[in-house]
Amino acid sequence: MSSIHSKTVVFIHGAFVHYSGWDNWKTYFESKGYTTVAPPWPAKEAAPEVLRSQHPNSPIASLRLMQVINHYDAIVRALPEKPIIIGHSLGGLITQVLVNRGLSAAGICIHPVPPQGV
Repeated sequence: MSSIHSKTVVFIHGAFVHYSGWDNWKTYFESKGYTTVAPPWPAKEAAPEVLRSQHPNSPIASLRLMQVINHYDAIVRALPEKPIIIGHSLGGLITQVLVNRGLSAAGICIHPVPPQGV
């Protein structure tokens, strides 16, 4: 097994949580010398109470999985090195896709959603 030399971590949240849920994780990894990013999904940049007030007519409702995957693909490709990607729930499935595309130094999936039909 080879060593992982990346010092960048990308966190990908699931469908029913806010990206700020990674804040404590970011603090921990940054204290260990990592650069971290936990970008929101498209249309999920606002505070949770704002997002809840938009329901059911939220722009989030029109998102498709490939849009979210491509959003994170672009973020990861813009980084100076291949990151360690950590995803939770649907973020775990997205992590698997990005790892499969060869965009990461490593991928960690926490309770990933299985692909449809599995």
